[in-house]
Amino acid sequence: MKPLQLTMQAFGAYAGEQIIDFTLLGDKNFFLIHGPTGSGKTTILDAISFALYGSASGDLRESKNLRSDYAPAEQKTEVEFTFKSGEYIYQVLRSPEQELKKQRGEGTRKVPAAAALFKILTDGSKEPLAAKSDEVTKKITELIGFKAEQFRQIVLLPQGEFRRFLIAESKDRKAILETIFKTELYRRIEALLAERSTAIDNDYKALKQQQQFILNSTECENNDQLLADIQIFLQRQKEETAALQTASAQLAAAKLQLQQAQELHNAFAEATAARTAFLTLTEQRSAVETAKTEAAQADKAALLEEIYNSTLRAHKHNQECLSAEQSAQQATAAAQAKLQELHQKLSEQLQQLDGQSIKDTANLDKALELLNQRILQHF
Repeated sequence: MKPLQLTMQAFGAYAGEQIIDFTLLGDKNFFLIHGPTGSGKTTILDAISFALYGSASGDLRESKNLRSDYAPAEQKTEVEFTFKSGEYIYQVLRSPEQELKKQRGEGTRKVPAAAALFKILTDGSKEPLAAKSDEVTKKITELIGFKAEQFRQIVLLPQGEFRRFLIAESKDRKAILETIFKTELYRRIEALLAERSTAIDNDYKALKQQQQFILNSTECENNDQLLADIQIFLQRQKEETAALQTASAQLAAAKLQLQQAQELHNAFAEATAARTAFLTLTEQRSAVETAKTEAAQADKAALLEEIYNSTLRAHKHNQECLSAEQSAQQATAAAQAKLQELHQKLSEQLQQLDGQSIKDTANLDKALELLNQRILQHF
């Protein structure tokens, strides 16, 4: 991190606004802040630490006590710090919780702490990165690579507090030095190598146990005897494998012969069954011929039966016609008898009419018409 500009207002020993432009130092990377006691040297360090982490550079000063005792009641305490980290320039603004004069009326009002972090782009514009105190502190830690305590022990060493680093415990100084010299990677490599070494050692012990178990199981005194037994076992296994292959070939040949024999047996069985079926058909041939003759005669009989049935139906119809004809003849004879009877009655009536004088011809015509109707009704 390289400081570029620090602006303090109503902060610490400075009642008004104080701007420190570090760019005036140019390329000088080493400079001295000096002055009499109480002139505000530590305030500069406090302002930088407060802007980055929200706390002063030492434990004797709290954030709430960073407001200048000489600042007007209406002037706000705040710090603006611009710095470069890597390739980019950043600007952080932070103000502590403080009591300010009310804008209207008497008395004071409590103003909460505030913070904001921006990235300065090449065109001079600002890109917001964080807008809350905790978020700004977390982002600053990511950018710089130090936590607040580490930053105060490494970058800022306030007067009288350097001895804290010297008397710190080994693990604390180790963590600080790892952060300074970026040795975290090597520590991780060392840890991985140690872990790998432990794993290899455990594997070796496990293999030794397996070796001893095998020696005990095979009743061998050492590896040479075990290797000799293994060679003998492999030779036997090779011979047994060859014998097994030979037996397998013989078994395959036997299976083939058995299959061929089964096929031949099936063929003989099929031929025997076919001969038996042929003889049976030969014996049944005469019966089949007889059945065929009977079937042909049955077909002819069926045709004659149809003709016979038709003849019966015609004869029956003829009988019905004859019966109807006889009925008609009987009805005709009855009609003729009735007609003779009517003629007889008519003759009698005419004789009776001859004895009477017919005064009205119309009555005679009417009598004739009635007589004709009665005749027609009887026919």
